[in-house]
Amino acid sequence: MKKKCSNCQTENDINSKYCSVCGFQLPITDYENLKPEVEDLKAKKPKRKFDIKTFIGFIIGFIIMFFVTQSLFKPSIDKQLVEFANEFNKTCPMNIDESTTLKNVVALPNKNNSV
Repeated sequence: MKKKCSNCQTENDINSKYCSVCGFQLPITDYENLKPEVEDLKAKKPKRKFDIKTFIGFIIGFIIMFFVTQSLFKPSIDKQLVEFANEFNKTCPMNIDESTTLKNVVALPNKNNSV
């Protein structure tokens, strides 16, 4: 909605106090006339309802995808430990100090290493 200047008939913004062309003071707008226009804008805005079914479906889908990705893409630390033990055993037996000798390295299940 625009205000018309009573001096030069230029349309100005509704919040303006003075004309943008001639500087004449614009008439004060009656806010009672604006209420129906504001209510029309509120009526046009679609209301979003909270859909609990969609929310629960999203949560269940997220949980399923989380566990699927964890099981498919989890790096196997056991495999890496076995490779490390095999590589390290190529240099064994090894003297660590005067009284300690490393004979071999064994990779045990459940992510443990044994010396």
